[in-house]
Amino acid sequence: DNLDNDCDGQVDEALQRECYTGPAGTAGVGTCKKGTQTCAAGTWGTCNNEITPQTEICDNQDNDCDGKVDEFLQRDCYTGPTGTESVGLCRKGTETCFSGQWQACVGEVTPQAETCDNQDNDCNGKIDDGNLCPARYSCQAGQCLCDALQKYYPSPVGQGCIKEGDTCPTQFPVQGHC
Repeated sequence: DNLDNDCDGQVDEALQRECYTGPAGTAGVGTCKKGTQTCAAGTWGTCNNEITPQTEICDNQDNDCDGKVDEFLQRDCYTGPTGTESVGLCRKGTETCFSGQWQACVGEVTPQAETCDNQDNDCNGKIDDGNLCPARYSCQAGQCLCDALQKYYPSPVGQGCIKEGDTCPTQFPVQGHC
């Protein structure tokens, strides 16, 4: 009150009190704690060293002072090579915090070997690129079919691909040549 109430020749000396500016019911919960204020010239100063609720982080502590530790903390994750996320089949997943540690990335899809399936499995922006089919075949619309560009055609008896001019299987009765 800026008066010498105890008649010792000093005004408001060594007056301190506890203070807390956070929401009611959070002081002393989790990491939240009260601070102290000092009186000077009849006025209480700022509340020093208090800890009020903060955003919850993955550290095995109750940062938001609600009585729960690391609750419902999740974040996006992706462990594939840079530049492949959201390309082709690749997509990010989710990590969940447990006991102050981020757990494995769940649900992500990272680059895989390219296969002939009309999709970009290796996440390079190209569908069915590379040599994906056995000899005599080429990848066409997601299927390994006889490579007509190299003059391979389906065998007339359903046994793979034969090249134009090759000797046909013995079951094929027309002049022995295809």
